[in-house]
Amino acid sequence: MLKNSSFENNRYKKLKQTYEQNTVAPFILAKVLSSTPVNPGGANASNYCYRYLIRECTINYVTNSKPTITDRNSTQSLTAFSSSELGNTSAVFGYGVLFADLPTAPATFAPVPIPSGSVVVAVPVRNTENSELIYIIINTQAMTGQC
Repeated sequence: MLKNSSFENNRYKKLKQTYEQNTVAPFILAKVLSSTPVNPGGANASNYCYRYLIRECTINYVTNSKPTITDRNSTQSLTAFSSSELGNTSAVFGYGVLFADLPTAPATFAPVPIPSGSVVVAVPVRNTENSELIYIIINTQAMTGQC
């Protein structure tokens, strides 16, 4: 068989295309589009865990100016969960912060979802339920409040 035959060339192109379609980056830079509470503790407990919709983005930096963030694909939304929220319970959130240890009035600290528009780093994993890709956002629990 000839090394540069038309058949071999077409076969290579098809293999390359299949590989590129099935290859996933080890992490992505993404922008948070929205958040929806999930209820791992039952119907009456949000446990401050959220399902996020994110969109892959790119960063452009010109010397001595603020970097700009651009959506990589303006129509594709990806499902994501925050690594720091996955272990939240009704007593503990983030990386081991006890609700009982939060100051009481006049302080008003509370966990909140990652704000829409925030730029995050996310790692793809396979959903064991259906093998679809979901993303894990690498971050710490977002908080709001006053001292």
